[in-house]
Amino acid sequence: MVGQWSYWTGIILMAQYLTGMAIRLLTGVCPWDCSNIPFSTDGVMRVDCGLFWFFVRRV
Repeated sequence: MVGQWSYWTGIILMAQYLTGMAIRLLTGVCPWDCSNIPFSTDGVMRVDCGLFWFFVRRV
């Protein structure tokens, strides 16, 4: 069960990262700019949000 939650958390984070990078590539900016937040990846994804998605996926 935990493995499945981890799998879907990874899918959600990967989708967030790829979408953010695609939007940045097309427009030059990302609507959710996380560049000044700790634990952000390239300013488009926050790794610490993985915990949030892990528990949301559980519901």
